[in-house]
Amino acid sequence: MTTKEQERKALERIRKIVEELGENSYIATAFEGCFEIAEENIENDFACSMKQRVESAEQTAAEFKRAAEYYSKEADRTAAELGTLRAEFEAARARMLSPDDLEDFRQLASDRRSEYEVHMKDAAERIVELAGNPDTAEFRQAVNEHRIARSNVEYTNDLIGRVMHAQGARA
Repeated sequence: MTTKEQERKALERIRKIVEELGENSYIATAFEGCFEIAEENIENDFACSMKQRVESAEQTAAEFKRAAEYYSKEADRTAAELGTLRAEFEAARARMLSPDDLEDFRQLASDRRSEYEVHMKDAAERIVELAGNPDTAEFRQAVNEHRIARSNVEYTNDLIGRVMHAQGARA
């Protein structure tokens, strides 16, 4: 086995031979960068060659190319998904009620609530009138109508509250 000093001396002899060939030499061109690699190998106990570096660079380039292809496909997929989401958003926006629509809806619900309150009051008056005969079908009907009207008033109150909340959220 050769020593590091013997390796250094051999490298220096080879370098001189190549230098003697001149800078336009084919051999000199082929050895570009090789002397530096040889020096690093000697100093650091490496066994690296220009061929290995080229192969490693080619492998890295191939990995970058694969990654670029993958991310390009991902970018295309994401762009298509974004287009779909934009179309869905615009369709949803077109279906949204305007503030004027919400106000009209609130007013309609308020009017309907007033109608249910009148039905509830009328049913309550009939219940009072029929209270002397609670076992009759008319009494039970009046109680049932009152419950339905009260339920409808509660529902429209809730609906009006949600519309007012939506109006406030848009303001």
